[in-house]
Amino acid sequence: MDLSNILTHIRDTDSSWGTSRFKVNDLTLPVSKIHFVAHTNEDNAGDGNIPPTNHWSLFMESSSSSSVRIEVAGDSTETMVIVESRTCAFTNDHTHAEAVTVASGTTAATILALIIANGRDKYRCTPVGEGCRFWLSTLANDLARASVISSSSAQVVCESMTKYWPFPKGTSPTVRPIAEGTFI
Repeated sequence: MDLSNILTHIRDTDSSWGTSRFKVNDLTLPVSKIHFVAHTNEDNAGDGNIPPTNHWSLFMESSSSSSVRIEVAGDSTETMVIVESRTCAFTNDHTHAEAVTVASGTTAATILALIIANGRDKYRCTPVGEGCRFWLSTLANDLARASVISSSSAQVVCESMTKYWPFPKGTSPTVRPIAEGTFI
């Protein structure tokens, strides 16, 4: 998929992409690492009877001061793939991160094209808004099948997502089943 097709797809007003903080030139940035990040849940709070969990996102690092972040957010009626340019390798607001090396020649466009080709932008989280871990673990396996990352790296990432990483950072994680959204 060429750059213009990727841009057309992610900027289509009828699509489920959030790109207001994405710089078009970042499509061609070389990706040196991917960071799968469990964001901080400072209160270690769940939602009602639902135990605590972390929101997860992915950072495609191109340098120590440049990355592209991808995350999903929403519920069972509307979920958006959010892509934004960042001025860091990955966020400091995390309790756990898995850094994964990528195949030479990988760019942000490579990964966005894979998301589009596999229909991963057609997704709905659960009714309570969970589903980022399922979406990212699916993407990690897609990246391994496409030889962007190794299968062993995808396995490590997916195993990390089966846990809740409490605050403060360094606290032992607990098993937290992954709530599965739906690909439509």
